[in-house]
Amino acid sequence: MSGETELTALLQGMSPVLSPRDYVFVSLPGQYGDYSSLSPLASFQESEGLTLILEAETARNAWAAGLLSLPAVPEPPEGQARRAAAQQPGEVPGPDGSAASEQREPAGLPARENPVNPATPVNHELFRAITLEVHSSLNAVGLTAAVSGALARRGISANVVAAFYHDHIFVPAGQAQEALETLGALSRGDEP
Repeated sequence: MSGETELTALLQGMSPVLSPRDYVFVSLPGQYGDYSSLSPLASFQESEGLTLILEAETARNAWAAGLLSLPAVPEPPEGQARRAAAQQPGEVPGPDGSAASEQREPAGLPARENPVNPATPVNHELFRAITLEVHSSLNAVGLTAAVSGALARRGISANVVAAFYHDHIFVPAGQAQEALETLGALSRGDEP
């Protein structure tokens, strides 16, 4: 079975399903086998590191066990300028140039330095997966563009992972329901 290639049939048959789980994206040094115990939903080897998509709960547990570290959330430039202006004479700036090295807790996972691997890049935002139940061909043209375009018109980011049978769209958890409704409307032909 090779999957559907006709765009109209793909859109009408999408049947988007929202996963109840939250996910995070992390990048780690090494190879997939080094992290198989984390049971990643997906992985991709990039030149900068191994990207894993992990259930948020798994990532939290790995963080607590010291397997993942979460660097401080970078401060926007306007915040850095305010801190520099407020710095007291003789005060030693922190590593980021601010008066005090401060970490802000992200929405998805707590910020914490890990002595085992202090440079683990983690996207602190939680994502939810929407699976398009239609069996799409890997050679289908236009489905990703139609889906990401509909979500973009609503200001929703779409991180698409194509697997052998289905496409999976990772959207910010706080916009997951709106994304699901948008894709349902696209499937019914109600979305421009």
